Amino acid sequence: MTGTDLGTDHIYSTWIDVDNVAGLGKDVPFFPGTNSDSILAFVPKTKEWKVMRIPYPMGFYTRAWDGRIDNAKTGWKGRSMWASYSEEPR
Repeated sequence: MTGTDLGTDHIYSTWIDVDNVAGLGKDVPFFPGTNSDSILAFVPKTKEWKVMRIPYPMGFYTRAWDGRIDNAKTGWKGRSMWASYSEEPR
């Protein structure tokens, strides 16, 4: 894997993007990197890991990730994704 070391992260939960909210394809699994500032996605079609880093000045440790499409006709403006936040891993 390039750019990711799952051995140092704690994968707490999985979110499956059944509606292609993130634009990586349908049914792509997302894994909140509880011990890092990242959200990991595995794209089965290409067999690649995608790492999304959260640009936040403090540590970003999440255990939840979700998304929805409000209006598919407006492109990315009609989509939203969100995650929980904590200052330190628990």
